[in-house]
Amino acid sequence: VEVAQLYLGIPDAGEPLKMLRGFERLPELAPGQLAHVWFPLQARDLQVYNAVAKTWHAVDGKYRVYVGSSSRDIRLTGEFVLCGGHPAGTMQPKLNCKL
Repeated sequence: VEVAQLYLGIPDAGEPLKMLRGFERLPELAPGQLAHVWFPLQARDLQVYNAVAKTWHAVDGKYRVYVGSSSRDIRLTGEFVLCGGHPAGTMQPKLNCKL
């Protein structure tokens, strides 16, 4: 049995390079067979804790996405940009952010 795991790399947050943000157990697959998985992210998945301010906040910048069977066996990567607390390219109001 394989378990697909989603990891995020949060930009410049002083966090681990890969943080587990989702997982899904896959059905038994034959060699070469593919399976589709869906990892919906919540706002909290993009946030880090600021111990001084005692609050959670999202970090603007480029997030790395990793999917694999473990943090050491990554089989798919991607990235997206968060700007002003919203994914770049969405209809949400954006603030100027440097990347």
